[in-house]
Amino acid sequence: MRSVLEILVLRALALSAQGDTIETLAALGRALPRAEPEGYIRLFLDEGVPMIALLRQAHARGLIPEYVASLLEASGEPRAMNSSFHASNLGSLIEPLTPREREVLQLLLDGASNREIAQHLVLSVNTVKKHVLNLCGKLGVQSRAQAIARARTLNLL
Repeated sequence: MRSVLEILVLRALALSAQGDTIETLAALGRALPRAEPEGYIRLFLDEGVPMIALLRQAHARGLIPEYVASLLEASGEPRAMNSSFHASNLGSLIEPLTPREREVLQLLLDGASNREIAQHLVLSVNTVKKHVLNLCGKLGVQSRAQAIARARTLNLL
């Protein structure tokens, strides 16, 4: 997992250097939920000032707020910035959902299994799993249940 995280972090930094904000935050949005359960800190902080700037952007968009706040605090950022994030930031996704992802999300909200979603949308189960994984990344969550809760919080459907 560490190698995957390192790749995602380096990808985020490379995309940032190219000025691609959306893809940068998408890559960071895939790294953070995977790093949080293991409590990775040095992985991010060892990248220095460019990563701190990306973490600030992630915090401003409400991406994994508690974890990002703890990373910023570990980097020496003032506590006031990290104390909370505003509800208005909940409304911004790293990357907008595609129409197909919205269909999958609606079926998730209805309680459908991957197999049921696949049958309903005439897709393979593996394709549905990929859509669910993409949804989790875009919503900054790690599970279907968290994705449903976040989608309800953001009033996505």
